[in-house]
Amino acid sequence: MAELPAAIPAIQLHDEAFVLEALCYLDGLMVDEQVADFGRALQQDARRRRLFALLCLQTQTAREVAKPNMLLDQSIETLFRAGPAPARRLPRIRRWAAAAAMVVLSITVWLAWPHAPLNQTQTNIDQLGRVVEASTTMQWSEGQAWRSVKVGDDIGNGVLSLGPGQAVVQLDSGVQLTLLGPAQIQFDDLMRASLSMGEAMVLVEPRGRGYTLELPRMTLVDLGTHFRAVVDPAGRSRVEVYQGRVQMTAYDRDGRLVEQELVTGMVGQYADGLVTVSNSTQSPDIAAEDHSIQLLGHWPLDDWLDGKLEDLSPSGNAAQWHGTRPVGELPLGPVGRSLKLNGRDQFASIVTTPPVQLGRDPFTLAMWVSTSMTGRGALLYRKDTDQNPKIELLVDDGAIEFNLRDAEGHEVNAKVDAVRVNDQRWHHIAAIRTPNALLVYVNAKLMSQTPIPSDFGMLNFNQPAAWNIGSYVTGLNQKTFGYFQGQVDDLQIYRGELSPQQIQTLIQPGHDSQSNTTNQVQSSKENKS
Repeated sequence: MAELPAAIPAIQLHDEAFVLEALCYLDGLMVDEQVADFGRALQQDARRRRLFALLCLQTQTAREVAKPNMLLDQSIETLFRAGPAPARRLPRIRRWAAAAAMVVLSITVWLAWPHAPLNQTQTNIDQLGRVVEASTTMQWSEGQAWRSVKVGDDIGNGVLSLGPGQAVVQLDSGVQLTLLGPAQIQFDDLMRASLSMGEAMVLVEPRGRGYTLELPRMTLVDLGTHFRAVVDPAGRSRVEVYQGRVQMTAYDRDGRLVEQELVTGMVGQYADGLVTVSNSTQSPDIAAEDHSIQLLGHWPLDDWLDGKLEDLSPSGNAAQWHGTRPVGELPLGPVGRSLKLNGRDQFASIVTTPPVQLGRDPFTLAMWVSTSMTGRGALLYRKDTDQNPKIELLVDDGAIEFNLRDAEGHEVNAKVDAVRVNDQRWHHIAAIRTPNALLVYVNAKLMSQTPIPSDFGMLNFNQPAAWNIGSYVTGLNQKTFGYFQGQVDDLQIYRGELSPQQIQTLIQPGHDSQSNTTNQVQSSKENKS
């Protein structure tokens, strides 16, 4: 019987069970409890994470070469050297046992080869992936020196630092990270990284399951496909699960351990010394909690069907898509997916039936915005078939403007000069007409307050007047222009004035800062006691 070289410490006899377990995981043969145990095992053992990463990379090759013949017996005998062959104990996965043997044998040869150190090209596990998109400046460090990084550059073990903007990193393990800067992330290996600042949208293919992302006082192990992680300047950590499952391990300010499996729609957060979990990444239903507020429309902008974008409000007024249609899934946003507009011919229109007459009532427009455009583009625009009245929310060289014109032509205009939103980061905008003023909030902070003149009249519209998302409309023939270039997400229109606390709930879906409805998760030790 052939013997494995004694100098190879990475593959031991007890790894037989782990290899088979990993392959069952990759093939989707585990129940939920087994998946959770497997995720914890990966989290606790760096050597197994490394082996699992290699298994993920070589699984396809192993599937192609594994045959249920004498290769099975020879490979298993060579690898495990003792005890009954795994195929005889687990006959249903004979082919997988052969695959496991082939994969692990290839790993042992790779580890034992004396003339092929890890930093050589032919066996370079340190090359983890590459930058595939970027709209920001990037710096890379593998030690103390920093160098510039551009689209197409490979990355390995080291630290990637981003300025304001966005970058997409595709790892060879099947993990895609969309980073929103300013951000800094350290890549440890194919299956592990540490985010110390900024935001990361993480999309994981099945072969990348088990990917681990470290945040301050929080560790996330992916058990699904899609989640978002945020580390803000104050060091608060947050995870939102959009699809699948994530195992969260966190420590509160007293060092107590919190372990929680988060499923689709759940949010975990470390802030102000506390670890909290809530059960929704979707925008809260403010109108259901405050009967003085009426939800006129809610367009998540997550998906479109037959050229229409769904309205989740009781009105059910779907938005009609115009211009070049998007291909594939819509890009990720702060609340699920988002609508990306090209600034040339794309916009959506909403015709409310019956037409919404606002009169002198207070109302609120709320949406997420991400752009780098330097010109003038409409975020939300409504105008009658003649010149009056008009409601206009726009961005002009990064400055938010909120303008109204009544039926008699009287105007009131509000502009935010202190904050520019064209840094390609996500910003939440809330524009409110109160009985006496126009208010503009940026990221839940009041940035503009403009008095409404006493002679300002009614905002009542005729039948064909539509809300346009991403363009202006003018004249009796309703021509469009002033296209917005960037992304928008989660548009909501309310009759009534949202309070600062209610606006804050739109910034942090699933967390009601006013009523403190999030559930603090106690440590497993306390639960047992």
